[in-house]
Amino acid sequence: MLTIIFHSQPAVFGKYNAGGWDCPDLELFEGDGEFPDDFSDFYVMLTKVESIGINPSTILRRLSTPSYVDATPGTPLNFYTQWVWYRQERDGPYTPFYPGALQYTLEEKYLSGQDKYYFEFEQLRLMVDMVSLEQTNLDTKRSSKLIRRPIFVPSDKSKIPEMYPMLLHDLPEHLLTVPDHWSAVDHFQDFELVELSKTSAEYIAVQQQFLSTMDERKHQTVHIFRVQNPGLWDKYCSARRAMAARDQKSEHVAERPLFHGTPTLEAAMGICANSFDFRRSGEHVGTTLGKGAYFSTTAKYSHSYTRVHTPVTGDPLRFMFLGRILVGQYTLGDPSYTKPPVRDRRRLYDSCVNDVSKPSIFVIFDLAQSYPEYLIQYTDASDRRRHPQVRRAISVQSLVVTTSPVDTTPGRMSRAKSVEILSLTFNVSSSSSSYDARSHKKSTFKRKIKKMCVIS
Repeated sequence: MLTIIFHSQPAVFGKYNAGGWDCPDLELFEGDGEFPDDFSDFYVMLTKVESIGINPSTILRRLSTPSYVDATPGTPLNFYTQWVWYRQERDGPYTPFYPGALQYTLEEKYLSGQDKYYFEFEQLRLMVDMVSLEQTNLDTKRSSKLIRRPIFVPSDKSKIPEMYPMLLHDLPEHLLTVPDHWSAVDHFQDFELVELSKTSAEYIAVQQQFLSTMDERKHQTVHIFRVQNPGLWDKYCSARRAMAARDQKSEHVAERPLFHGTPTLEAAMGICANSFDFRRSGEHVGTTLGKGAYFSTTAKYSHSYTRVHTPVTGDPLRFMFLGRILVGQYTLGDPSYTKPPVRDRRRLYDSCVNDVSKPSIFVIFDLAQSYPEYLIQYTDASDRRRHPQVRRAISVQSLVVTTSPVDTTPGRMSRAKSVEILSLTFNVSSSSSSYDARSHKKSTFKRKIKKMCVIS
């Protein structure tokens, strides 16, 4: 039987007594808001809290209103539950994550069904496992327990800022438009690398295009990451709209998926943050077609501009981008070009190529014309022969700190709505496309929980 409970608190304990439910005085549980015990599960529990007359067989349930990350920006948070994330300090006390933007991001990614979240904090490389509720230092491999619990709202609400200084006073508003298929936007970092599930249509499409010109006997993809940088994406979309308006082609602009090899992991992270820097491209690929950023239609060609990254353990790695590039109107390149030549009295070409009739190499001179959509981490069998001391396959944890694995298969994504996954054949009339016109339904994410735990 459904029981409706009205309470002044957004989150309470429901206690089952003789066939009915009631709510004990929350202050007896929470006291002055200090974190009391290592509660790993608040959904269903047994307790021995004698001070409120609960015997060891009493069932308690944590009841709460929707999480504050589901609130519409600008609306009061009084009726929403604000959850706080804590980490345990070396088997000692629990301390909350700071700042509020990190708290909000952790909560949103947990509710969206994202399994892992990678981030940097005070020069530490950290990973939060949303399933096991553990945080791991990727350098020391030390793990610590995590707790997610709602804030205690005292009778004197003026004490809340003092008790929970890490909370945001106002919800973060994301004013930039991003593709529907992206994972929850990171409010703590400027960009995030989201690891794609190897069974997802998105991963398979990128992998197929990558391997179409590579020797599959020698080259294997290890991980493919979607680059989520809202600032760069907004600049790219603005350039795309301007190009379409200039050429009066609202239905079509010349946009291509092209490869770009990168020599180091550090360079790859710089591209994720700032896009392809044409000012440094000549250091590695030369300036045969002009002093710009170079891209290829084939992964085989871009592979020659990658370099080996040798981790402490694992196979040697290489990194390559598959980006969205606005090639527009193009012409034959020249080493002297620092920008495209004039194509009529007032307009310049948009890019330069190696062969106008059948181009395979493109050069752009405007950063806004490119977006580093995917970062491909792969191995080359010949590198293993040069580094025989490396034996095991590399873990994603030793790659970067700003990756966030998420399973994009149907039924593993949150908030029920249709989502179109970006295609390698771009729908140039909008900011998103689809793989073979297929869409996946997002289903409401329900995390598996333990049925019972004992609190002593």
